[in-house]
Amino acid sequence: IAIFVCVHLPLHEAENVRFIQVVKPGRIKYKCDFQISYAGAKVNLKQSKANCKPRKKSKAENVELTAPSGVQFIVDMSFPTKIVKASVVRPPTEPPTEPPTEPPTEPPTEP
Repeated sequence: IAIFVCVHLPLHEAENVRFIQVVKPGRIKYKCDFQISYAGAKVNLKQSKANCKPRKKSKAENVELTAPSGVQFIVDMSFPTKIVKASVVRPPTEPPTEPPTEPPTEPPTEP
């Protein structure tokens, strides 16, 4: 009897970003320290969190966040600490590759 073992490997390695951003969902301006864990276009809500000041309770939907790496997220939050829903809008882009350089052309010589 053969035993098959299935190993579930994620398609993308999990990334963790931490950054501070000012968010103003209404009349209150929050300064938030975000820690977001994501893989591909999915955010791991259990490992992601926010710590915002002032500590006033509020809710906001479709808050746009941009990490220093350029990754953009859209989150629904329950201030001051809970990320309720989140998605990656624009994953990080690969560094641009240099186009191949052509050797310099010399001007045609006249006879």
